[in-house]
Amino acid sequence: MGELVYLFNPEKQPQEVNMEKHTIRRFDRKLSDLRDDVVHLGHSCEKQITSSIDSLNSQDIGMAKEIIANDQKINRQHDQIEKAAIGAIVKWQPAAIDLRFLISVMKISGELERIGDYAANIAKRTIRMNDSADKESLELISEMADQCCTMLNNSIHSFQDDDVDAAISVWHQDDDIDSLFKRSMNLITKAVGKTGDLTGNYSNLIFVARCCERIGDHIKNVAENITYIHTGELYNSTVQ
Repeated sequence: MGELVYLFNPEKQPQEVNMEKHTIRRFDRKLSDLRDDVVHLGHSCEKQITSSIDSLNSQDIGMAKEIIANDQKINRQHDQIEKAAIGAIVKWQPAAIDLRFLISVMKISGELERIGDYAANIAKRTIRMNDSADKESLELISEMADQCCTMLNNSIHSFQDDDVDAAISVWHQDDDIDSLFKRSMNLITKAVGKTGDLTGNYSNLIFVARCCERIGDHIKNVAENITYIHTGELYNSTVQ
C-alpha cells in the first residue's frame, strides 16, 4: 500500500506538509481498518460453514435456526464494508495498488456474503431433513465442508499477510472440492438407484453438496481478487 503520496515541494509551508502527512495517515488507517473488517467477515463465514455442517450431522435444529439468523449479521457486515470502501474511493481518490485494494475489498466482501448465504441454505435444508439420511453421503459432504473451511481460512490469511503465493495455492485447491463433489454425486446417484427415491433426504443431500461446491467457487474468486491487488490481473486470466 502507500500509493496515496504527495511529491515533496520545498516551497510548501510546514503546516501544509503536516496536513498532507495527516491525510496520508488517515487514509492508511482506513485501509488497515477495512483489511481487519474483511478478515473478521471471513472468519465469521468460516464459523457459519462449520456450524451448518455440524447442525446437519447432529440434526440440531436449534443450531440451524441460529445459523439462519446469523446470516443477517453477515449481510450487515458486507454492507458496511462496501459502504466504507466506496466512501474511501470518493474521499481520497486513490490510484494504483490502493485503488485495486479498495475494489478488491468490495469484491471479496461480496464473495464472503454469498458464502454466508450458502451456509444459511445448508442450515435451512437441515431443518427439512431427518436422521435417516445416508451416512456415507453425509461423511463425504462433511469432508467437502472441511476442505472449504481450510480453503477459506487460508485465503483470509493470504489476504491479511499480502501473500500472493498462498492465494494462488488456494485457487488450485478448488479442484479438490470439485473432485469431492463429483464423488458425492456418484454416491448419491447410486443410492437413489437402489431405492428409486429422489425425494426427501436425497434431494436435500444433493442441494447441500451443491452448496459446498459453490462455496468452493466463491473462495476461489476471493483468491483471484487477492492476486489482483498486487498484480493488476485476476489469476484466472493468467493460467489459461
